[in-house]
Amino acid sequence: MVYSTCSLNPVEDEAVIASLLRSADGALELVDVSEQLPELKRKPGLSNKFEDIDSEQRRSFTSSMFPPNEEEMQKFHLERCFRVLPHMQDTGGFFIAVLKKTKALNDNQLKQAFRMPPVKRRKTFKEDPFVFLEKDDARWKDIASYYGISEAFPYENLLGRTIEIDKKRTLYFVNSAVKRFLLDNQDKVKVINAGIRMFGRVENKFNLCRFRMAQDGVRTILPFMEKRVVEIDVEDMCNILKTDNGNENFPREKLKCDQKLNGICAGSIVLVTEFNSVKQVICAWLGAKSLAPYVSKEERIHALRLLGCDTSDFEKVMWTKRQSKALRNREEAEKRRNLEQADIATTEETNLVSTSTAELDGKMVVEEQSAEDEVSSGGK
Repeated sequence: MVYSTCSLNPVEDEAVIASLLRSADGALELVDVSEQLPELKRKPGLSNKFEDIDSEQRRSFTSSMFPPNEEEMQKFHLERCFRVLPHMQDTGGFFIAVLKKTKALNDNQLKQAFRMPPVKRRKTFKEDPFVFLEKDDARWKDIASYYGISEAFPYENLLGRTIEIDKKRTLYFVNSAVKRFLLDNQDKVKVINAGIRMFGRVENKFNLCRFRMAQDGVRTILPFMEKRVVEIDVEDMCNILKTDNGNENFPREKLKCDQKLNGICAGSIVLVTEFNSVKQVICAWLGAKSLAPYVSKEERIHALRLLGCDTSDFEKVMWTKRQSKALRNREEAEKRRNLEQADIATTEETNLVSTSTAELDGKMVVEEQSAEDEVSSGGK
């Protein structure tokens, strides 16, 4: 049997061989191959002591990482291992050991040879678990009914980051392969994020469905939706995208598609249009009198350009708002710095006054003591 590594670290080389020979208890031995491949330049295995390790640090190491005692060194013949060093013949670095089985290993020796000490897990921050929707989940039934999602959609690939369904704020979607990986490695691999955001929780208690569509996953689920999908023309889509979400929702009365929206209750909807054979899909919130896109400003500009719309005014407004926000942030930061400096100055002034008062009090005490000494001397 040949044991070979690309590492020249003794802990991964001679220490491993020594541990294996020790566990085998005479059933294995190192073979001297120094006569083989005579043109191969090599160095014998290390049989001297490893670098001394501070006693305080030895807790981080196992006993098998340390060199064997003198008796074992003579018995194991670690010098029969050999090292191929890169600078000797323009090669990579290798450690090589040839082992020979001299007698049968009993079961106890086999178990001992391959038994690894338990690994202590480090105390690290544990991420919330990935919890997939279960079959016939009541929340999914509400979502499927509200958006008219067909049974062909693999809803069992939807997941949240909390066990309690009522506290799920976001539902993500993954494919079947990713789902299997997450389930098989829940306690082995630390996964920060997984999937695309498909539904977000709505806190409005008057809404018929507690989850709204998310722009990230709308194209994935759109082929399975039969409700709350409205096809509109390019002009309406451009007008909706140019509104400032949360401040100036576009009035429904100004939209050509308002008649199509009349039969749909308030809540999350999907708007679809097509321009130059390219389909544009956005999520929006339908109100009683207005409509607001649930799309980031950067995505809006991208969609508007694909629709052939002039975005100069919209970008100018965005730039002006960003400049104003940056100015406000700078002013607030300057105010905080001024307050901090004022506090520091006040503290220094207070300390100075306290020091001066203490010095004055000390001087007065000294003067009073001197006066008392003079009176005492005069009396004598």
